[in-house]
Parts: sequence; C-alpha cells; structure tokens
Amino acid sequence: MNIDNIKKEIKEINLTPAEKQALFDRILSSPTISPYAPVPSKWKFVYKSFSYAALVLFLLIISGGTVAYAALGSIPGDKLYAVKIKVTEPLLDTLSLTKVAKAKREATKAISRLDEAEKLALKEKLTPETRIKLEKHFEKNVANFDDRVKSIESLSEKRVEGLRASFDSSLNSRANNLEKIGEDQKNKRFDKNEKEEPEASLLGIRLKAKASIRKEYIEQKKEERNATKDEDKNYNIKNQEDN
Repeated sequence: MNIDNIKKEIKEINLTPAEKQALFDRILSSPTISPYAPVPSKWKFVYKSFSYAALVLFLLIISGGTVAYAALGSIPGDKLYAVKIKVTEPLLDTLSLTKVAKAKREATKAISRLDEAEKLALKEKLTPETRIKLEKHFEKNVANFDDRVKSIESLSEKRVEGLRASFDSSLNSRANNLEKIGEDQKNKRFDKNEKEEPEASLLGIRLKAKASIRKEYIEQKKEERNATKDEDKNYNIKNQEDN
C-alpha cells in the first residue's frame, strides 16, 4: 500500500454524529491560553523561594523570640551567650538594610562587648582570657564600623561626624567606667597585699589610648577637609577675579 492510497482512505473516513460531538466537547474542555494573558515571569520561582524563606525566618523568630530576646542581656559564661553571638546578633544584622543602619549595628556590637566586660568586671569575673576575646571582637566591630562609615563619607559629612562622635562618646564612657572599676578593685587588692593589675584597669587604659588615637584621627580629617574647602574657595575667587 503506497502513500497515495493511504491518503485516499483517510479522506474517506467519516465520523458519526456522536464521535463529532465527543471530539467537539473535548476541544472545548481543553484549557486555552489567551494571547493577551500575562507572560509568567522567570523570577516567579525565585520569588516563591524567597517568600518561603521569609516565612520560615518569621516562624523561627516567633518560636524562638523569647530565647533570642533573653539572650541579648547575656554575658560570656552564660548559657545563652552563644545564642546572642551566633543567632540574635546576626539576625539583627540582616534587618539592617541601609549603610547607616549597618554602621550603627557595628557600633552597637562593639559597645556591647565593652558592656559585657564591665558587667564581668563588677562581678570580678573578667579573666585575662575573656578580656582578650572581648577585645578581639571589639576591634573587629570597630574596624567594620569604620569601613561602613567610610562608605557613606562622601554622601553626608554631617551624618558621618555624628556617627563617629556618638561612638567615640560611648567608647570614652565605657573606658572611664572600666578604669574606675579597676581602681576600686586595685584598692581592695592593696589592702590584701595583691599587686596584680585588675583586668578592668588594663582594658580601660587600652580603650582610652584607642579613644585618644581616634580623636586625633578625626581632628586630622577635619583639618584636611577644611583645608580642601579653603583651597576650593580661593580657587573660585581667583577665577572670578580673572574673568
């Protein structure tokens, strides 16, 4: 049987009225896509995945919110301190969306390390090992803070000066507190003939030195900016005179 005979037989096939109706009903029941229907976004899957992740994060916050909140007040040695460092603080970091907010978060964490040292010192539980660890974390947060501030320095000088002034004021305050605690402990140890320098004193002295260096740096930057402004001003005046 050749192709021509097959085509001829196909053309001679007739459907009964029932078969025609069944075929027509099946065509109508099939879903059709309108040419005016919106084209599905290729980001739909990503959006769904992000929504799911956000929902999971929200449920984690709700379910563990009490523990996470309680961990904020913990200090090294407490059972919840690991939750504070590894869960609560990173979570708060992710909620800081702007560059200014990120800078403030780093400043907050840096000062938190000093507050923890102060609380331990008041309980006379600030050991050399703990002081070194807290100081290491503090230095890291300060470096991150300075990097964040530099990234917005060109956008708003006043905002940057405000952030630095607020942080340095907190730094000086904690340094003074630690020094005072150290002096009190030193006096008690003197009565007991103990000559070892309290950890609070060591940390307070180091922080004051750091605060002094930061102050000199900020003053230097101000002088440089003022000098640049004066140069620009003189340059503009000279151009106006020449014209």
